[in-house]
Amino acid sequence: LHRQLGDRLAQALDLRALAHIEWYRGAPQAGRPYAQTAIELLESLDAPRELAMAYAAMAQLHLLGETSVPAYEWGRKALVLLEGLGDAEGLAYALNTVGTAQLRSEDAPDAWALLERSRDIALAHGFEVHAARAYLNTASLCVVHRRQADLEAACAEGIAHCEAHDMDMYLCRLRIRHCFALLESGRWDAAEAEI
Repeated sequence: LHRQLGDRLAQALDLRALAHIEWYRGAPQAGRPYAQTAIELLESLDAPRELAMAYAAMAQLHLLGETSVPAYEWGRKALVLLEGLGDAEGLAYALNTVGTAQLRSEDAPDAWALLERSRDIALAHGFEVHAARAYLNTASLCVVHRRQADLEAACAEGIAHCEAHDMDMYLCRLRIRHCFALLESGRWDAAEAEI
């Protein structure tokens, strides 16, 4: 309808939303054409915040691909715009993706700092989903890089956050990471009780 009405900004926002829905459905490749069309529309408009968020959406859609390079590159493009705008929500979103993309390939202190900054911004501004995503990605990457103490802390804080805000999708995933932490530390009975 927005396309038929000639409202390119609304059309781009709709396309970004469709891309995000595909992410939740577990079909990030299906979301990429939506994000790409949104980006093309927004690059022809004067809408820097919306363009940055479309870049960030494209970054997230590439996050679990064969390589994290496209996620990192799209995320950096988003951050360039968002830092200039001082957009807290966009920063929480894009910092998370960029840090996660970098940590997929290397255990880099600056990437952990990006994830922490993302989480801190999200918590400070009440962006509950972005905070939950930061906890989940931190926990997941702690598994990858075998950071046991950090994994347990991220799980404990993330689980408390998700329980307080009824965020079952993230809560379930954090509980799985917590069980993994318990198994890795030899606490098999506690892991079984967690299930």
